[in-house]
Amino acid sequence: MAEFDYDAFFNDHYDYFVQAQLPPERTHAEADLIARLAPAASSGAVLDIGCGTGRIALELARRGARVTGFDTNTRYIEHARAQAQADGLAATFTVADMRELGPAAGQFDLILLWSNTFGYFGDATNRAQLAAACKLLRPGGVLLLDQHNRDWIIRHWQDTLVVRQGDDYFMDENVFDLLTGRTLNQRTYVRDGRVVGHARFNSRLFCPPELASWLQDAGFATVTFCGEDGELLTLKHRRQVVMAGRPS
Repeated sequence: MAEFDYDAFFNDHYDYFVQAQLPPERTHAEADLIARLAPAASSGAVLDIGCGTGRIALELARRGARVTGFDTNTRYIEHARAQAQADGLAATFTVADMRELGPAAGQFDLILLWSNTFGYFGDATNRAQLAAACKLLRPGGVLLLDQHNRDWIIRHWQDTLVVRQGDDYFMDENVFDLLTGRTLNQRTYVRDGRVVGHARFNSRLFCPPELASWLQDAGFATVTFCGEDGELLTLKHRRQVVMAGRPS
């Protein structure tokens, strides 16, 4: 399995299409859900792993959290730093690989692996990432992990998916490997009537029992699941949000 290529995937074309799908209202709603599930999001020390441009991290900082954001994309981190400085927020953003987390153990009240930032690597690396996150939490701290609901994806599977932005669009050609639990995707970007780029990517999807087992193996004591509305996870939910607690 080829490792996920961040630089090739998170490019200008990705930004052009995806940012249009992330209006402020969505960010506010997601931050509301995070605060509902983890009160530390309003005042505690929060680590956002794979923070991107700081969309969620900056909103939590505006609400009183002390935020640290990691991302491997230098351009995204520079954007987040500039916004934090402009708004006078208690937020620190660092260029870092999520496989090589640097802060000292027991430093955070809440860790976010939000918006499909988990599952890009091989199983051994993914497991190691969960174990590292557990060690970074203070006793009683919480990890919130948000990703696609595997069972919803399978029930609504599309071999081809087209997402439009005006007259421009991207097309994903998708395969789901049942033996490995991975989606395999080929994306083509079309802008101004011509193909302007391609990207290959794959990610691991989990059913709740499997992910719960992984989290317990990583050292978490409690694991619960809900949907994007904060209610008990069902087949109707597009997303699954996992709350994993480190022992007190």
